[in-house]
Amino acid sequence: MLFEHVIRGPTQSGKTTILLGFLERLHREGVPVLYVAFSVDQARYMRQRKTFVPCVSKFHLELVENHELRAIGVDDSERCSKDEIDFLRQRLTALPGPTQLLLVETT
Repeated sequence: MLFEHVIRGPTQSGKTTILLGFLERLHREGVPVLYVAFSVDQARYMRQRKTFVPCVSKFHLELVENHELRAIGVDDSERCSKDEIDFLRQRLTALPGPTQLLLVETT
Protein backbone atom coordinates (compact mmCIF):
# COMPACT_ATOMS: atom_id res chain seq x y z
CA MET A 1 0.00 0.00 0.00
CA LEU A 2 1.58 3.26 -1.16
CA PHE A 3 0.99 6.51 0.70
CA GLU A 4 1.96 9.56 -1.32
CA HIS A 5 2.40 13.01 0.20
CA VAL A 6 3.31 16.31 -1.42
CA ILE A 7 5.06 19.05 0.55
CA ARG A 8 4.45 22.35 -1.27
CA GLY A 9 5.64 25.84 -0.52
CA PRO A 10 7.67 28.81 -1.68
CA THR A 11 11.45 28.82 -2.00
CA GLN A 12 13.32 28.76 1.33
CA SER A 13 10.22 27.83 3.34
CA GLY A 14 11.67 24.71 5.00
CA LYS A 15 10.25 22.01 2.73
CA THR A 16 13.54 20.12 2.44
CA THR A 17 14.11 20.39 6.19
CA ILE A 18 10.70 18.83 6.83
CA LEU A 19 11.44 16.05 4.33
CA LEU A 20 14.87 15.29 5.79
CA GLY A 21 13.53 15.36 9.34
CA PHE A 22 10.91 12.79 8.44
CA LEU A 23 13.39 10.55 6.60
CA GLU A 24 16.00 10.86 9.37
CA ARG A 25 13.48 9.82 12.02
CA LEU A 26 12.50 6.74 10.02
CA HIS A 27 16.16 5.95 9.28
CA ARG A 28 17.04 6.12 13.00
CA GLU A 29 14.22 3.66 13.67
CA GLY A 30 15.75 1.23 11.18
CA VAL A 31 13.35 1.86 8.31
CA PRO A 32 15.11 1.76 4.90
CA VAL A 33 14.73 5.21 3.31
CA LEU A 34 16.19 7.17 0.43
CA TYR A 35 16.53 10.89 -0.38
CA VAL A 36 16.49 11.69 -4.11
CA ALA A 37 18.11 14.96 -5.20
CA PHE A 38 17.73 16.68 -8.54
CA SER A 39 21.44 16.73 -9.38
CA VAL A 40 24.56 14.70 -8.65
CA ASP A 41 26.15 17.73 -6.96
CA GLN A 42 23.15 18.26 -4.69
CA ALA A 43 23.13 14.58 -3.68
CA ARG A 44 26.84 14.73 -2.88
CA TYR A 45 26.38 17.93 -0.86
CA MET A 46 23.48 16.47 1.12
CA ARG A 47 25.46 13.29 1.89
CA GLN A 48 28.51 15.21 3.07
CA ARG A 49 26.99 18.15 4.91
CA LYS A 50 23.30 17.84 5.65
CA THR A 51 22.12 14.34 6.49
CA PHE A 52 23.06 10.77 7.28
CA VAL A 53 20.13 9.48 5.20
CA PRO A 54 21.21 7.66 2.01
CA CYS A 55 21.15 10.14 -0.91
CA VAL A 56 21.22 9.67 -4.67
CA SER A 57 20.58 11.89 -7.63
CA LYS A 58 17.62 11.26 -9.88
CA PHE A 59 20.15 10.17 -12.50
CA HIS A 60 21.26 7.19 -10.40
CA LEU A 61 17.95 5.68 -9.32
CA GLU A 62 18.60 2.42 -11.17
CA LEU A 63 21.82 1.90 -9.20
CA VAL A 64 20.04 1.74 -5.86
CA GLU A 65 20.25 -1.88 -4.78
CA ASN A 66 18.13 -1.74 -1.63
CA HIS A 67 14.90 -3.42 -2.63
CA GLU A 68 13.47 -3.04 0.85
CA LEU A 69 13.00 0.74 0.73
CA ARG A 70 9.94 1.76 2.70
CA ALA A 71 10.09 5.54 2.12
CA ILE A 72 11.53 7.68 -0.66
CA GLY A 73 11.70 11.47 -0.52
CA VAL A 74 12.13 13.41 -3.76
CA ASP A 75 13.36 17.00 -3.51
CA ASP A 76 12.44 19.37 -6.35
CA SER A 77 10.07 16.72 -7.71
CA GLU A 78 8.70 19.18 -10.26
CA ARG A 79 12.09 18.88 -12.01
CA CYS A 80 11.67 15.11 -12.39
CA SER A 81 9.95 13.58 -15.37
CA LYS A 82 6.68 11.73 -15.03
CA ASP A 83 8.56 8.52 -15.89
CA GLU A 84 11.03 9.01 -13.03
CA ILE A 85 8.25 9.54 -10.49
CA ASP A 86 6.30 6.60 -11.93
CA PHE A 87 9.43 4.41 -11.60
CA LEU A 88 9.56 5.22 -7.87
CA ARG A 89 5.82 4.65 -7.45
CA GLN A 90 6.05 1.25 -9.11
CA ARG A 91 9.04 0.29 -7.01
CA LEU A 92 7.28 1.15 -3.75
CA THR A 93 3.91 -0.29 -4.81
CA ALA A 94 5.52 -3.65 -5.59
CA LEU A 95 6.58 -4.11 -1.97
CA PRO A 96 4.29 -5.74 0.57
CA GLY A 97 3.03 -3.56 3.39
CA PRO A 98 2.89 0.21 3.69
CA THR A 99 5.36 2.41 1.79
CA GLN A 100 5.65 6.17 1.39
CA LEU A 101 6.57 8.49 -1.45
CA LEU A 102 7.21 12.07 -0.34
CA LEU A 103 7.43 14.75 -3.02
CA VAL A 104 8.73 18.28 -2.41
CA GLU A 105 7.46 20.95 -4.83
CA THR A 106 8.21 24.65 -4.96
CA THR A 107 5.15 26.79 -5.62
